[in-house]
Amino acid sequence: MFEYEVVVCTYNGERYIVEQLASIVSQTICPQRIIVSDDGSTDNTLKLVADFAATTSVQFDVQQRVAGPKGPAHNFLHALSLTTAANVFLSDQDDVWVTDKIEHYQRVVSQIGDDSQPLLIFSDAELVDSELRFLNASFLQNERLNPVQQLVFPRLIFQNCIQGATVMVNRALLKHLRPSQHMLMHDWWLGLLAITFGRLVFLPERLIKYRQHANNVVGSSGYGLKRILAKFMRLSSVAHQNRLVIEQAVSFYEIYGKGLKKEDKKFLERMLRSRRFMLWQLFLLKFAVARTTITRTVSLYFLY
Repeated sequence: MFEYEVVVCTYNGERYIVEQLASIVSQTICPQRIIVSDDGSTDNTLKLVADFAATTSVQFDVQQRVAGPKGPAHNFLHALSLTTAANVFLSDQDDVWVTDKIEHYQRVVSQIGDDSQPLLIFSDAELVDSELRFLNASFLQNERLNPVQQLVFPRLIFQNCIQGATVMVNRALLKHLRPSQHMLMHDWWLGLLAITFGRLVFLPERLIKYRQHANNVVGSSGYGLKRILAKFMRLSSVAHQNRLVIEQAVSFYEIYGKGLKKEDKKFLERMLRSRRFMLWQLFLLKFAVARTTITRTVSLYFLY
């Protein structure tokens, strides 16, 4: 039997939460437990969750973080700390899972056949609007992300390509999880753990319907010329974001440096020594550091 739990993080999600939960309990392989971690909602989210839980045989564990909101990254870390199953799926509060989603992940886990190896699996998603009307066949293509190219440590450290709403991690990976105040997003941090200590697997199938609406934490609006030019008008913001990425990388090195592969440790150490003006640009050129588009790659050169 494929054993798994689902963590659903909520915050004022009353509009879509029931539809999300219904798609989870309707899976061809049902979860052992659904853990809902609420980040201090002020709407009817928790009541709707409780009412829905009463209609299903799936076990629910609802946690309200009275000190919230603290943001999705910390909410997911809190929820993950409550899990006990061999495999754990992450879920947003406003998407819809394809009915046989779990079967695709279960096949990968069975093929690997080693639950002692840290593992993260993620997939693509279909992009839809607030009413589930089709927008784009591929969330990742719409965002100009290419996991096939990006799933190597020197690239993943500078650009996340993992969509958290599609992530599954196993117990072996969660044993490595340590929090950091410099962690930008939980899915990025988990991906770095997987590529460092175990395996990171991408499924190209679109296994959730990802809702694009006004309240998304991470939206998907493509990369048209107008958006690109707007970004270049905010070089100070670009530089600030790059510094945050570097702070996350430094924190990852400080926590996990001893477990890094030799070449990845050397890469990070060179990066740490190159954070001064000009040395940074030379470092990027020497190691051919790149993101998934020319615009994104060029933006890396702005640090100050």
